[in-house]
Parts: sequence; C-alpha cells; structure tokens
Amino acid sequence: MSDCLRIGLTPQIPELVLVVGALLIVLIGRRAAWKLIRWSGGLALTASLIAFAVAVPQAWPVLSAEEPSTLFHGLVISDGLAVFGKTLVLFSLILGILPGYRGALSRTDAARFHALVLLSAFGAIVVAGAAHLATLLLGLEILSLPLYTLAAFEPDRRGSREAGIKFFLLGILVTGFFVLGCAFYYIGAGTLAIADVTVPEEGRVLYSIGSALILAALLFKGGLLPFLAWVPDIAEGAPGHAVGLMAALAMVASFAALTRAIPEMLLGNASTALQPGLMLIAIATIVAGNFLALVQTRLRRMLAYLAVALAGCMLLGLLVLREDASRGALFCLATLSPVLIGCFHLLAYHPDKPGGPKVDDLAGLGRASPFHALAFALLMASMAGIPPMAGFMARAMTFLGVAGAGLTWAVTIGMVASLPGVYCAMRVVAVMYAKDPTRATKEIEDAKDVSVPLGEVGLWIAVAVVVIFGIAPAPLLYFADLAVHQLGRLTSVAG
Repeated sequence: MSDCLRIGLTPQIPELVLVVGALLIVLIGRRAAWKLIRWSGGLALTASLIAFAVAVPQAWPVLSAEEPSTLFHGLVISDGLAVFGKTLVLFSLILGILPGYRGALSRTDAARFHALVLLSAFGAIVVAGAAHLATLLLGLEILSLPLYTLAAFEPDRRGSREAGIKFFLLGILVTGFFVLGCAFYYIGAGTLAIADVTVPEEGRVLYSIGSALILAALLFKGGLLPFLAWVPDIAEGAPGHAVGLMAALAMVASFAALTRAIPEMLLGNASTALQPGLMLIAIATIVAGNFLALVQTRLRRMLAYLAVALAGCMLLGLLVLREDASRGALFCLATLSPVLIGCFHLLAYHPDKPGGPKVDDLAGLGRASPFHALAFALLMASMAGIPPMAGFMARAMTFLGVAGAGLTWAVTIGMVASLPGVYCAMRVVAVMYAKDPTRATKEIEDAKDVSVPLGEVGLWIAVAVVVIFGIAPAPLLYFADLAVHQLGRLTSVAG
C-alpha cells in the first residue's frame, strides 16, 4: 500500500530543496548583477548541505524498516537502496561544488553551471528511488540533459563542443533503446513495474528482449562494454571543474538502477542466456579498462579507463545475485565517487590544453606541491586497488562475494587484469616524486595559488574518505549491507 497520503512529501524534501535551489539560481542568473551571480555557488552549496542534512536523519527509519514503502502509487520506492543512492548523490554533489568554485566563478555563466548540477543530482536521486520504468526513464532524462550541457559548457573549446555533441547523440540513441525495451517489457509482462513481476509463459520472449534493451541502456550510462568509447572522450573534452562530478553522478545513478533491476530481470523469467552474457561483458570491461589505461599518456583518459574497469568489477558483483557481492559493489561505488571528483579536481589546476595534461606534466609535483602530490597519489592508489586504500577493500569485498558463488575463474581474471591499473598508479607516483619539476609543474603550482580554500577542503575530504574507509570499512560496509538487505531475490549469506 502506498504511504504517500500518510507521510506526504516528507521523504522528498531533499529533492525539493535541490529543485528550489536550482530555480532560485536561474532567477539570479537572469536578473541579478554579476556581484550577485557570484553567490550562485554559495546558494548551490547551501542547498546541497541542507538536502544532505535532511536526508541523513531520514535514512535510519527507512533502513531499519522491515519492508520498504512505496510512494505515488508505486512509482517511487523508499528503501535502503534509494536512501543509499540519495545520500551518496548529495555527498558527491557537495564535494563537486566545492572545487567547482575555482572553475565556475570566473565565468559569467556561473549561475547556469550551478543550476545544472543541482538538477542533474535531482535526476540521479529519482533514478535511485525508481520502482517503475516510467519513473526510471524520467529520472535518467533529468540526469542526462544537464550532463549533455555541462559536457559542452565551454563552446569556445573544440574538445568541449565535440564532447557535448557525442554525449548528446549517443544519449538520445540509448534513450530510444530504453523506450523500445519498455515497450517489449510491457507487452511481455503487462506492467512497467520493476519488482515482483509475474510474466506469463507466452510473454517470456518479449519480456527477455525488453529486459536486455533496458539493461543495455543502463550499461551505457555506466560506461561498460560495448559502450565505453564515449567515456574517455567526455572526460577529455568536458570542463575540468565539472567532469569529476559528472562522472560521479552518472555512475551512482546507473549502478543504483542496475542494483535494483538486475535481480528482478535476471530471475523474473528472463532469458537464461542473459546472465552469462552480462558476466562476459563485466569481465571484458575489467580487462579492457585496465589495459586501455595502460597505454594512455593523458591523465584524463587514463582515469576514465580505470573508472570503466571498476564499473566492470561492480557489475560482476551484482550479477552473482548474492548480498555480500552486491554489498561490495555498493561499497565500491561509494568510494569511487570521491576519488573521481578529487582526481579531476587536481587535474583542473593544470592550465588548459587540448586533451588535458599528460603524465609527464606532473614531473616533480612532489617537490613543487607536496600536499597535492600526496593527495593525488592516495587517490590513484585507491583507484588502482592498492592497500590499504578503500579501493582495495572494495575490490576485495566484491571478489570475495563472487568467489563465494563459485566463480573463482572470474575472480582470477579480474585480479590479474587489475595489475595494469596498479602499474598506472605507480607510474604517476614515480613521475611526481622521482623526476625534476618542469615548466608545466610550476604552472600547476601557480594555478593552485588562485584557488579558493573550499576547493581544498573538498579535496581533502575525498582523500579522507578513501583512507578512513580503507582502514576501517565497517561503517560504510554496514550502510551498504542495509541497502541491499531489503532487495528481493538476492541470496542471503552470512557475513
């Protein structure tokens, strides 16, 4: 039974705060003078903090409830996964806005930038709580349309224009696949609900085709094979102060949707060939992401491919349909977001050049800027899965769950394929600490001097997350465990 009439819009207060904040920023940008437009970042940050402060107290009653609640006649669900996704989106939004001050406040369109990131975060929250394919489609579009604009936010740069056009055209194509999948899904199942669907025998083939198309669209949003080619292009062409937050929001939304949809679609009378095919995609993504990162000379593309490899690891954890593996995947998702935001924030210090900075441009950064070099080294170590960073714990938890399902061969391939990622991280660290500073390194230091303190705060919060949860992962792991416990169809295991 829907609890909408009883509790009203209380669970949606964080989302409403984001929307109201975005609308106020748009009004300021349209009517106010430049001195007031400069406050759009402060208003965006305030809205994000208020939404986060409201969402955290709301989380525990939902997580401790025996059964999830549905809202708006079953279109939206309030459960552990929705709360996990909402909290992670808001936390990522705060971290992304803090360094965005440096890049956005120097532009006359700062208001548009901050309004777009608030609306995109709102779309990601809608995706995390979608219990119906119509809601999921609406959330994906609200998420994606601002991201298309952010990718092309610097039209004077050819790379930014190309990134925006590529992202938009591919996104529209994938939306078509999603809508077509919804049509087949509805014809086969007679409903667009995601959970507890009973499919008649005569509708199984169409239901399977629809499920495959819907999952393919979600795989695109997550940057997995065979749809990973756009990820490094967007990372290379999008504005430096925005690309980390863009990647984090897209990743959180897509994997929140996959976490909810995969158990239902794989076990809800869908084709038995769907699960093995997705597992091959996950393993191939891990291999391709790590080995493509190995041959990159530009840091943005390297980070993009390493994130793709982690996406493959998370997908593999979701596909075994076990609580411990899904918990590891969500833990990985929660630790990947601050890493992406922190790494791209540091790269944004580099003076703009076509394709972004190269690995050799960081030569001697350990002497020119010791604190930033240390931060980048720790974040890269987490991305590559080097202990004791949180990235290592995320991989370990996920692979242990996969091994518990009897897929030791997949774990072996995943672990071996992760070695090139370790080399990439060590290569960057060696360049920063073993080589002498260059002119490019000194330019990074000069750019750092004009940054604002809030950007540094966001950076070190990201570093603290990967260090603390690498050494003491229990709190975040418990949060992820509560998030997956309410999901149906997952095999419950001890530990």
